[in-house]
Amino acid sequence: MNNYFTKILVLMACCLQLTAQAQEDRLSRTRSYLNTLAMDLPGLNQPIQMDVADIAIADFMRSLAQSYDLNINIAPDVNKRMTNHFANAAVKDVLLFIAEQYSLAYDFQGTIINVRNYRDPALDRPPPPKEIKASYDSVSKLITLDLSNDTLYDVTKKITQLSGINIAVMPQIMDKLVSGYLKELPVPVALEKIVVSNRLRMSSSGNDNFIIDALDDNEEYVLKNTRPADNGYTIARKTGGNDKAAPGRLSVDANMVGEEKLLNVSAVNTPLKELVRSLSEQAGVPYFIYAELNGNVTAEAHNLKYADVLQKVLLGTPYSFSQQDGIFMIGEKTFEGIKGQRLIQLHHRSVDSLANFLPDELRKDVTIKEFKELNAFLATGSEPQLNKIEQLVKQIDRKVPMITIEVIIMDLNKGSVVKGGLKAGISDSVRTGGNLLGGGLDFTLGSKSINNIIDKIGLNNVFNLGHVTPNFYLQLQAIENRQNVEMRQTPKLSTLNGHAATLSIGNTRYYSVSTQNMMGSLSPTNVITQQFYPIEANLELKITPFVSADEDVTLNMEMDISNFTADTKINEPPPTATSKFKSIIRVKNEDMVLLGGIERTEKGDSYDGIPLLGRIPVLKWLFSSRDRRNTKVVSVVFIKPTIVYN
Repeated sequence: MNNYFTKILVLMACCLQLTAQAQEDRLSRTRSYLNTLAMDLPGLNQPIQMDVADIAIADFMRSLAQSYDLNINIAPDVNKRMTNHFANAAVKDVLLFIAEQYSLAYDFQGTIINVRNYRDPALDRPPPPKEIKASYDSVSKLITLDLSNDTLYDVTKKITQLSGINIAVMPQIMDKLVSGYLKELPVPVALEKIVVSNRLRMSSSGNDNFIIDALDDNEEYVLKNTRPADNGYTIARKTGGNDKAAPGRLSVDANMVGEEKLLNVSAVNTPLKELVRSLSEQAGVPYFIYAELNGNVTAEAHNLKYADVLQKVLLGTPYSFSQQDGIFMIGEKTFEGIKGQRLIQLHHRSVDSLANFLPDELRKDVTIKEFKELNAFLATGSEPQLNKIEQLVKQIDRKVPMITIEVIIMDLNKGSVVKGGLKAGISDSVRTGGNLLGGGLDFTLGSKSINNIIDKIGLNNVFNLGHVTPNFYLQLQAIENRQNVEMRQTPKLSTLNGHAATLSIGNTRYYSVSTQNMMGSLSPTNVITQQFYPIEANLELKITPFVSADEDVTLNMEMDISNFTADTKINEPPPTATSKFKSIIRVKNEDMVLLGGIERTEKGDSYDGIPLLGRIPVLKWLFSSRDRRNTKVVSVVFIKPTIVYN
């Protein structure tokens, strides 16, 4: 520190010495000029007697000129005042004294003395160039700068001399004063800090060559809107947009991530055309704009590829883009140069079922032509719409599971019927005969048979029991009927997920209806018309399966079962029994569940006979007819779905 002040004092002493030396030289030259001029102007050698107090030097000079025949011209800026006493002093000595005492200078032009204020020529000399405080480590390639109102030209020149990095400065900002302190930074980083803090811009032309220019009036520096955030800066431009009351702002910057350049954009009420142009310039891609891009955009996006951010910016506008040979063409969607064609192949679905499921918004301004032979469709439209359609098709084009449904319908019929008794009566027509063995005892005797039996009981006419009337009959019945019937139906159906499977199995019977009509009036003729009408008994089954992600199967089922219950004559309609079932169930894959059923039990004991006699044990079988039944009917339905992926 002491050495520093010592150097300053020495420098000041040298400056004072130089100033005194310059002053002495000036006075010597003035004395020489006055002595030479005194040879032509004797008045300069005459003595002067004068006492003045607070008089203007200009007035004093004029009085000397008048008194001693001198030609003195006084500059208007000489306005100093003097107070002196001169006695027997030569006029030239008085002039020399005044020049020294009041810092005046004399210019001699012939015999004319021009008087003016003296200005040290050293003051008009340009100051010595200021030393830029900078140090550079050639090993680590780090630079340290201590700048304080230094010109940008001198700073960049010093950096170039130290580091060998070429820096070009635009002429209009060469004299711009910059300030700042930077310690041990790479030269590009240090330059970036300088331009940001002094509202300048810097661009690189490669090979350690940089160009520094001034920001436009509508530009400013903002923090980069990257995710994750960093401390970098980017240039934001003020935009007017179409709404003058709401000025906009635009900031676009790019970051290299690996070999890809990702864009960050922050736009508020920015004209669409200006935003597209800034994105293209930052991405460094060649582009053509074929339409006037109208409208304003407000956007905030981070780390997006150029095509992605361009697609999002143009979303909802009548504009689109396409890419050919690395060149982006931007314009209206209807422009032929924007449209592209793409063959979209389906691998798991059929093209005729998928094309109709595309949303209308995606099909707008897009032409779709199906090729069933290729199981593909050709889409013609803008590139972003084609990308959306292809992406949606890839999501939908999946393997559709097939479901095999096994339905088991079981009918169990168990029961026993016991019939027994003795009936007698009189009838005009009775069918005699019947069963004696095999099917039980069910036999009817007529009057002739009964009389023969009576005659044999007469014991050779010892007893005469008489005869029964010709219309008399006697019916003996002793029947036991047991049944154990199991009927099983197992229909199987297979269908795709979400599609209905229908099964109908049955038979048809016909019965006739005869109609008798009388035709003619004089000789009426009886005309009989016979028509046959069908009656169906079917098993109708309709099942719609839906497979969930966890392989649960939801089944919408409708079942209609009808059977013929008896055989009838041709002119009688056959009776039918109908069962209907409708349900929605959810089962696991390959699980069998009971879908539904009915169990019916019937017990009965009935008799017809003579009061009192029909209740006496043993005798009741002679005087009554009994019917005892015990039946059980069970109808159940089982279902088992199986998902088939291959």
